[in-house]
Amino acid sequence: MIRIRWFWIVIPLLIIALCIGGFYYYTEEIKVIPEELVGESLEKTLDNTSYRYETLITLKLDGKEERLLSNIKGERSADNFHFKGEMLGQKVEVFQVKDNTYSLDLKSGKWMITPGNELFQPELFMTELNPLSNFSFSEVNDIVYLGKEKIGNKKYYVATCKPIVKNTFMEKYWQDFSYRLWIDKRSRRIVKAQIHAKNIKDPKDLMNISLILYDFNKKITIEPPKED
Repeated sequence: MIRIRWFWIVIPLLIIALCIGGFYYYTEEIKVIPEELVGESLEKTLDNTSYRYETLITLKLDGKEERLLSNIKGERSADNFHFKGEMLGQKVEVFQVKDNTYSLDLKSGKWMITPGNELFQPELFMTELNPLSNFSFSEVNDIVYLGKEKIGNKKYYVATCKPIVKNTFMEKYWQDFSYRLWIDKRSRRIVKAQIHAKNIKDPKDLMNISLILYDFNKKITIEPPKED
């Protein structure tokens, strides 16, 4: 009798577990609606107050000669940020903490303090200062789901789209934007993006942006640099 009772308890539990597992597999591995996936990933990526990032921007002139515009590693926490790397052929390291900008003078090794945030024109260096601005769209078109891709030990959703961007600098000088997005399956955040655009005046000039995002909403403390 005891064995029979256990049988009628265990079997329903196994059926429930199989149903839950099957539903999860169906929604995560089979049924992916591209428009919903990209829309949710944009919303969840933009809804972050802190993160770390890596950006690489290149310009291909006349579709042939490639020039490096910037290669940056940075971090943001609210309105404060810190980044280090190369911009326009020059080594740079910058902190923005509250109302002051700290930039490293490479010749003297001293930190230069500039009140406010006017050291860089935000519209020109938005990708380096605030890379999430690259995902500000007024419209997203031609969304295509490409499946999953393994990077390291994790698999990510991959999708492409052709958005209309909401960025003063981008809209003024560039057109025909195309995005390739890598989206974390669990958090639905964008962890990697490749962005391509053509120059408005000369479409043979191409801009390519490679962006990596991580440590979303982690506790990132950005403080003024200390002199050696």
